[in-house]
Amino acid sequence: MSSKIKDQLISPIHPVAGIRLAAVQSNVRYLNRLDLVVVEIAAGSTVVGVTTQNAFCAAPVQLLKQHLEQSDARYFLINTGNANAGTGAAGKVDALVCCKGLAEIAHTGITNVLPFSTGVI
Repeated sequence: MSSKIKDQLISPIHPVAGIRLAAVQSNVRYLNRLDLVVVEIAAGSTVVGVTTQNAFCAAPVQLLKQHLEQSDARYFLINTGNANAGTGAAGKVDALVCCKGLAEIAHTGITNVLPFSTGVI
């Protein structure tokens, strides 16, 4: 990445009422690096999810769909580096464990955490 682009990415993010952001080191993807983004949205916010219609979708997408139907979203949990597709039952457990971890820290219900994954499928 050129330094010119990198300098633009480091520019400050201006606050948005009702939104809080954090980058955290969880060691889910990388050791000793920031590898998760947590977005907290204000209670009562409206969330709309658009996901793939493909029957074969990654575990975080399956969990996201369930959580959108079951609760009021409060947190987005976004991991880096891998879309987590084709991981089977283990991928579902991993996505659920990550959501549970944030829910416990935030003192909220697990379905209030919406999982997202980045990367190439």
